[in-house]
Amino acid sequence: MTYEVKIVHEVSEEFLFDILTTAAEGGIGYWAIYDVDRAEDLSVTRIHHICDAEDEEEELGNDIDARAVAHALALIAAGKTNLNNYYINIIMKAVVDDDSCELDAYDCDVIVQVALFDEVVYG
Repeated sequence: MTYEVKIVHEVSEEFLFDILTTAAEGGIGYWAIYDVDRAEDLSVTRIHHICDAEDEEEELGNDIDARAVAHALALIAAGKTNLNNYYINIIMKAVVDDDSCELDAYDCDVIVQVALFDEVVYG
């Protein structure tokens, strides 16, 4: 018999914006064309007008903001994505530490993909 355990963990808005910034500046450019909104400190607060890099006419989905990133992290933590354990562990360590410096462009790319598609589609 198994039991489901849910754990609530808070992360800072800065952590979520750092994920968006890293994804926009180095992670998702190989599969998406997009616009960004930035805060005064130049961190990305929203990725929008997301289109397929090979077909600019094909919109891929909704805007990605801090709330969407937090939802993606919850899906990853719950094991409800197609992401392998290696990347789940890297991402969850960064979440627990509230430290985006532990994430590289690929990690942030897959988080944004989960936010947009509920799974990793590219890469």
